[in-house]
Amino acid sequence: MKIEVQEINACQKRLEVEIPPEVVKKELDNIYRDFQKKVKVKGFRPGKVPRGLLERLYKAEVENELINKVIPDTCTKVIQENGIKAIGTPRLDEVDLGEDKPLRFTAIVDVIPDISLKEYGGWELTKKTVRVTDEQITKEMERLREIHAQWDASDGTAREEDYVVLNYQGYLAGEKLPELKAENLQVIIGSNSLPDSFEEQLVGMNAGERKNIRVVFPPDYHQEELAGKEVLFEAQLNEIKVKRLPELNDEFAKEVREQVETVAELREKIFKELEEYAAHRAGALLEKEIVDRLLEENPFPVPEALIEAEMERMLHNMETRLKLQGMKLVNPESYRENFRESALRNIQTELILEKIKELEAVEVSEEEVDKEIKLAAAGLKQSEEAIRKEMGEGLRNQLGRRKTLELLVKKSKIQEDIIDPEEPSEEKVEEELVS
Repeated sequence: MKIEVQEINACQKRLEVEIPPEVVKKELDNIYRDFQKKVKVKGFRPGKVPRGLLERLYKAEVENELINKVIPDTCTKVIQENGIKAIGTPRLDEVDLGEDKPLRFTAIVDVIPDISLKEYGGWELTKKTVRVTDEQITKEMERLREIHAQWDASDGTAREEDYVVLNYQGYLAGEKLPELKAENLQVIIGSNSLPDSFEEQLVGMNAGERKNIRVVFPPDYHQEELAGKEVLFEAQLNEIKVKRLPELNDEFAKEVREQVETVAELREKIFKELEEYAAHRAGALLEKEIVDRLLEENPFPVPEALIEAEMERMLHNMETRLKLQGMKLVNPESYRENFRESALRNIQTELILEKIKELEAVEVSEEEVDKEIKLAAAGLKQSEEAIRKEMGEGLRNQLGRRKTLELLVKKSKIQEDIIDPEEPSEEKVEEELVS
């Protein structure tokens, strides 16, 4: 068999393959024998149809079966023997099959690019940990009161921060829009859960009242058919409830935290929790800065197939989160491109950390994987066997990335600073680093 592997670009290779005539003939003979057993031709018993007649009747089907069997198997063999880091299924470009001739074909395969790393580590970095203040503790305690608030039925008019239950149906130019319909939707006025000025127009309504609400969607709204358009909503307010905050006392403290008896103990526990969060966030921001340095100093392309797959994964996760909140993403495809930049970074981060993991011989032990599986099983309330089957390999990869980042932190010169709450950057920490 003749094989030639050509590099099209950093993310693609071309396989040019020629399979000898004798191999092709052997495969064709096998396929014709199978056809001879299963086809029914008038005037012949099963298995007795002459080969020549089969060739006249079924030549196209037989050759198609040959191509579908031999080419994928050959591509797999070529990829393995040449150490090609292939992604997905090779795409056939050309096929040449003639009688008593070699089978020649060309296939395009997407590949993981070869990353040539410059020196890494040794960076001078600052780990900034936010100081925990009394104000933050008080704010967190008030947040807990909000979470545990009770909602009491009200016979008054709807006000800002009231909890309301409503129905609505949206119309564009007099035409009903099925995607803008809700029944018994629960909303807190002022939470910006509904489009633009919808919620503020609920203020002053009574339970049972109907009202036409007009909303002009912004010009850059993600659904093009609604962007810049005025929509009329026929709304009905079903219920109004007002918020009642619990008293901040020892009973409240016992309710919101285990192993806490008093308000003073609750403050101390929240202080420790905020300190842990501040340390975790500081570490995540430091790791993000390391990844930023790596990607800035070592640019490399990424196969489009990987980016598309990551965009699809991110879109699926978004749809799942919305579903858990009782919401549905309208026209999800319009969101996909919004994920492209993040998807590219995610893939580049994974590939470059995997490269360093290989170079530094970072290993993940079975004991480490078992520990992560136990933690995941306890958190998700599933059996360890189920977690191992569904998430085992993913947890191993996460551990590998985490240990690689820890190694890069050790290779850098880190100065630790405690800063005031006003100083930290608002820059979002990438989800993959936090996890």
